[in-house]
Amino acid sequence: MKTFLIFWGFLFSFVVFAADIPSDDLGAQKYDRTQCLYNTTQDCINSQCLTSEETDCQDNCRKMAQAKCQQEINE
Repeated sequence: MKTFLIFWGFLFSFVVFAADIPSDDLGAQKYDRTQCLYNTTQDCINSQCLTSEETDCQDNCRKMAQAKCQQEINE
């Protein structure tokens, strides 16, 4: 009986571990998208907006970053 319970304990722990893997991948994808948006927006702002007289330069950088990161995700 003790062996039977140990077997089921191991089996259950493997099932629980396997169920956690996809959520980790989704979290990593969300983090990568967030990092992509932040980095791309900051690069654009630093290279374009510091010397630009456009009042909506930062908004344009955010829109461009969203499009670029979405394209990278779709590839």
